[in-house]
Amino acid sequence: MTGGEVKKEYRVVWKWSAYPVFDCENNSVMFNPRPKMRRYSTRRGAEKFMLILGPEPWKYFGANPNDYVCCSGRECGCGGLTYQEQAENKRFSEIEYVRLEKREVGEWEKH
Repeated sequence: MTGGEVKKEYRVVWKWSAYPVFDCENNSVMFNPRPKMRRYSTRRGAEKFMLILGPEPWKYFGANPNDYVCCSGRECGCGGLTYQEQAENKRFSEIEYVRLEKREVGEWEKH
């Protein structure tokens, strides 16, 4: 870094809501996952990743919700799912929150 430049770092933090799982004795137990995070050097990259976690994840790929993910289902074993169907099937629980955090990155101190 030169002069008065202050470098920024961005972090996307999200948390899934609690969902039921089974323990070793086949009892239903609520699992409360910890928050997850990803770091980015640009705000644009962080905001783009947030699209995947949002209600319309196909926007991340620049696709329409009714476009096929792979093929119509006749060429391979994918089942011919659209982006919207795939998003609905993959979400096993709702997202409690998604937030974007920013911090200033300073220079290394010499000892």
